[in-house]
Amino acid sequence: MNVIALETPTQNSSRKLEIPHFQNAGKWRSSIENGHIQLCGESENHDFYFTLSPNQIILDDVASLTLNVLDALGLAALGEALLIAHPSRSEIKLPPQLDPEWTANMVRSGLISHSNDGLVVSSRNLYQLTLNWLAHPERDPLPLSYTSTNGRRHPVRRPSASHTLYARYIPWIDKTIRFERADIRRHLGCFHKWMNDPRVDVFWEESGSEEKHKTFIQSRLDDPRTEPLIGYFNDIPFGYFELYWAQEDRLGEHYDADDFDRGWHVAIGEEAFRGKEYLTAWLPSLMHYMFLDDPRTQRIVGEPDAGHNQQIRNLLRSGFAGIKQVRFPHKTSLLVMLLRERFFDDRLYVPDFVRDEDAS
Repeated sequence: MNVIALETPTQNSSRKLEIPHFQNAGKWRSSIENGHIQLCGESENHDFYFTLSPNQIILDDVASLTLNVLDALGLAALGEALLIAHPSRSEIKLPPQLDPEWTANMVRSGLISHSNDGLVVSSRNLYQLTLNWLAHPERDPLPLSYTSTNGRRHPVRRPSASHTLYARYIPWIDKTIRFERADIRRHLGCFHKWMNDPRVDVFWEESGSEEKHKTFIQSRLDDPRTEPLIGYFNDIPFGYFELYWAQEDRLGEHYDADDFDRGWHVAIGEEAFRGKEYLTAWLPSLMHYMFLDDPRTQRIVGEPDAGHNQQIRNLLRSGFAGIKQVRFPHKTSLLVMLLRERFFDDRLYVPDFVRDEDAS
């Protein structure tokens, strides 16, 4: 890992937000301004009006006429847009006059829940659903069966899909982040450049030739324990992310690893995308992807160098807890852990400085 923080970025002062939604290959876009949201689809446009309470976004009663024609993707897009625009609120209160069959279907999907105050779309639930952010949201978890690697029993892992796996619009930097599965033909050049960057080489110690780096990427693609990703901001690749299943990894030998605990390593290769402005975008998005990719993942772990104080401070501020020191042959690390419940209940997919004030 190589996490470097700068000063907290300044919140965008614009009162109008234009929000692209990744789901359904960009079928939906939203425009929000002064208590009005327009949800625009390929062949349909819908207008909604809302007011704000200290904890909720409250849709106008007239919205009941339009909500009933939205499918699950449309309602998910509406929920994402409103919560992006008003991140200090944790719920969207729906009007009471809704079609009972439509409501029942949305409750079963997890998009709508009952509260003491009526029907709501909650941020905690919405961000655990895959509709808005995964390229294949309909995918079920792989059926549970077991195998063994190096004497450690663990579930059989699903091979990752090709190309884009996750995407999310980040309003506080006005960019879309996405993670793609590493592809030697498309990514070898940037990966080779990054690994030869002195700031990356200090942590990774993988500088060398293109042939060496081609072999490195291929070994990760062939290993069912790992998922090598390339991160993009808009269309610019900026870093390499290597995910692993802790049960089969060296780290799993140093604590009681659960079947679906997942860990990660990172190399931010592009100088322009280092610093807290981008850390607050890629770190929670990467955690979000790992939790969404398999709902059975309850913990994300890491092993930063125990002497890298800045990196450890960044992780602790991002919701990780320091568990204990772990000694490897080449370094001493701090085992850090992020709980699924902490991530979603405390809405850590949105940083504090954004959650503390509305963007519109």
